[in-house]
Amino acid sequence: RRADATSPAREAGAEPARHVGGRAPEKAPTPASRKDGPQHKRREATQGASAVEASETASLEASLGAMMRRLDALDRSISEEREASKADAARMIDEIEARLTTARQPVAPEMIAGRIADIERKMGEIAGQLDTPRPLGRRGRPLATEVRDAVAEVRRRQRELEEGIAEWNAASAGELKDGPQDGPAALAVTPAEEGSGQEPSPAIAELQRETNRLRDALGSLATGRDVSELERTMQAVASDLQRARAPQELAAIAAPVELMRLQVERIAEDVADNVHARIAGEVERLAGKVDAVLSGVLSGPADQSALDGVFRELDEIRRLVASLAGPERIQSLAQGVQAISAQITQLQRDEDAGIATLKPLLEEIRGELKAPDSSRELPGALLGRFEALAQRLDGAESGSVGELIERLEGVAEKVDRVSAGGSGLDALERHVLALASRLEAPRDTDPAVARLERSMGDLLAQVTALRNGTDLEATVAQAVREAVAGSAAPLAAGGGFELLRADLAEMRANQKGADQRLQSTMEGVQSVLMRLSEQLDRTMTSSAALTTAAPQERAPVVLSSAERVSHERPAAPKTAAKPSSEPSSQNLARPNRSATSDEAGGTEASRLSDELLEPGAGRPGSGRP
Repeated sequence: RRADATSPAREAGAEPARHVGGRAPEKAPTPASRKDGPQHKRREATQGASAVEASETASLEASLGAMMRRLDALDRSISEEREASKADAARMIDEIEARLTTARQPVAPEMIAGRIADIERKMGEIAGQLDTPRPLGRRGRPLATEVRDAVAEVRRRQRELEEGIAEWNAASAGELKDGPQDGPAALAVTPAEEGSGQEPSPAIAELQRETNRLRDALGSLATGRDVSELERTMQAVASDLQRARAPQELAAIAAPVELMRLQVERIAEDVADNVHARIAGEVERLAGKVDAVLSGVLSGPADQSALDGVFRELDEIRRLVASLAGPERIQSLAQGVQAISAQITQLQRDEDAGIATLKPLLEEIRGELKAPDSSRELPGALLGRFEALAQRLDGAESGSVGELIERLEGVAEKVDRVSAGGSGLDALERHVLALASRLEAPRDTDPAVARLERSMGDLLAQVTALRNGTDLEATVAQAVREAVAGSAAPLAAGGGFELLRADLAEMRANQKGADQRLQSTMEGVQSVLMRLSEQLDRTMTSSAALTTAAPQERAPVVLSSAERVSHERPAAPKTAAKPSSEPSSQNLARPNRSATSDEAGGTEASRLSDELLEPGAGRPGSGRP
């Protein structure tokens, strides 16, 4: 493409030359024309124009050549970059394939077994550590020692903080009073200055003194590490306080915690005085002074080395300022220590209140024990007071157990009262035997149970009849649909199609009403069944039914005419009177009786159950001894 672009340009540059060369022979002067002055001038002008055009053509060719060389260089750089990117992509693809190949290699079973063994060993170690009882203090040290060490550390840090602030204030006051002229006598000399034997300028010496003083003041402030140590100590004290219940343990913890609270409050007050903001302002002021010194002219290498030392000190000061504990963290620590102190005070107050509550009871018990007539009222009153004392001592931990013990004691007292009479246990035993015999007695001849069973059988027959009626209605609806489908074409040809549609709508409405009535009937049957089931349960579990079912204590049953009418079954629908539905309903209602007795026995039992008895007459029992 470049060769094609170059050739037209060269042809364009060479074409004027050819024209110029071609014009010369045509306009070559002849001896006759040289004699003519105007023609000679015209030829000279033409020759000058051709020279100008030749120079322009040469410059154009030079520009085109430079452009082509630039394009060649761009093509080479683009091709090199493309090759480099392709090489990088190929290398990355090779690395990814190598990783995938390594990941796809199957893991040896020995390696898996080794890893499982390591996991089991670590789990065993963790279980052993969990089973090991934790000591009261950290690192196996006693709790009192831990608290004393923490308080001593807080005091030391507080003392260093106070001394550093006092020295800082005194040095600032001395500088303001004496001025910076007497400073070179107390300059701190760096190792480079000692080697060179030169001293820095007074301004740099003043910067050194201020940085040293500021660093000393920072060393006395509480850092984040110190506050973290105090927080861990506070958490350990809180956890040990939750386990401590003895008064001596609370007393051993209370005094060191109170000292810790005072020291932390002092630190919080210092933080409240905006110490961090003042230190940050001092650092910024020193940085401004250093910038001002740098803007001037340094006198020699001593000033340069001193400035390097000042820069290092400023970096160290910034690092120390960043490591200082924040005011909110110190306030949180102070609040935690105050909460622990308040908890200890509350525990001591509760303990004193409990002791004050127990003292009158103990004094009253002691007075009653010393009284001469205490032997008469001792079994009841003393036992009640001891129970009240036990409830007050253990009510917080074993409330439900205490209630259970009281109930058991009440049952024991009742049993003791029953057995104290001599014949109480015999009467209880006879009562239990009578109940057992009533429960075990057969209930086949109970008239109430038989009547309930017959009512349930009738209801089941009604439900079966209703279901059969639903099937019948569905069959009729299907037949109507088929008839309508067969006669749809003739009716469409005539004018009765709209009439047929109205009839179908009426049949659908009737069907929907029948479904609703069936649903309401089923719900009524379900409610009646539920009531009958509840009545049967009450009849089976009531004491009157048990007394009626007992063989030796049967009472005559007399039913009035109203009761007989109320217990008669309601009239069943016509479909319920079919012979095919009665056996199924009887089987569903009484499966056990049909399995254990024949048809004659069932008829006889039904007749006997429906027979009314006169007062004082015994129940006929032909099949019973």
